[in-house]
Amino acid sequence: MKNTILVPVRFVLVCLILTTIFVGIYTLTVLGQAYDPGHGVPPGVVSDRLMDGLRAVYPVSVLVSLLITLFSVLRLSRFRFPALLLLFLVGAGALVGGIRGIELIRTDGTGPEHASVVPKVVYRFGGDFLYADRREGVSLLDVVVYRHGSDPGFSFSPEALVDPATGIVHISETGSDFRISDSESSYAHMFSGQPFISGLFRDVRRLSAALWNQQNPLAPSYLLLVGVVVLFVVSLWFLVRLTRWPLFNALAAFGGLRLLFLLYSFLQGSMFQEFMKAVVQPGYQRFVTTGVLLFVSVVLIVVNILLPPFDLWKREVERE
Repeated sequence: MKNTILVPVRFVLVCLILTTIFVGIYTLTVLGQAYDPGHGVPPGVVSDRLMDGLRAVYPVSVLVSLLITLFSVLRLSRFRFPALLLLFLVGAGALVGGIRGIELIRTDGTGPEHASVVPKVVYRFGGDFLYADRREGVSLLDVVVYRHGSDPGFSFSPEALVDPATGIVHISETGSDFRISDSESSYAHMFSGQPFISGLFRDVRRLSAALWNQQNPLAPSYLLLVGVVVLFVVSLWFLVRLTRWPLFNALAAFGGLRLLFLLYSFLQGSMFQEFMKAVVQPGYQRFVTTGVLLFVSVVLIVVNILLPPFDLWKREVERE
């Protein structure tokens, strides 16, 4: 029974470690995208980024920690169901309590840093190029632009303006706009993820936004959503012991977590929302996403029940 109680303790420790790592990566990435050689970091920017990072990564840290902790249940000789139940309760409590606590201590920061324009650097936008000799505040001086396929290809402007809120360079003489973060030679581009990673982050942000954007954290509909999301992850337990090959099981389990983010993103997409409005009464529409996730979680639990008993699976693994 002692080892059973240690399962949620491991979850808390893993969650703290993962949250620290994810917040650090988020902060370095955002500051790296806005890197500006020769200029110091404004006071408070790093602390603002840390708080933004904490808000951005905490929900996914909890869910990933839950999945990782499921592997520790494999080492239990008995009381596995109580361990999974404890993990569910502690995970749901950590999600609700952590989000509430972060909202209480979070202060309004300066918002995400946008890509800075560095003078004497050639910025490439596909076949187009942008170069500025000097920068004074929000002004770029002696700006040279090359437009591929235009005649003449080169144009010179004595000044261009940078919108600090968006990182867009506007050249009034030609009416041209360049978003520095879109440039292949910007720091923002070097720190940006590949399309697969960007798609994953987009799906993660959708679920995270639903967990954050709640006026009443004790509302039944919100608690039901949190409970179903945590139940979905805990129900991936059957993937953790699916085969006798641990690496395959781990890949399958994390694939199941990816499915959660993908499924939620699909359910919140415009196509499904339009379909839902046509077939579901308005008073029940806000429960559809939660209902679908609950249905999938129940199916996963049924699959787990239909698998061979855990003791039989463990004996087969030990004979290998």
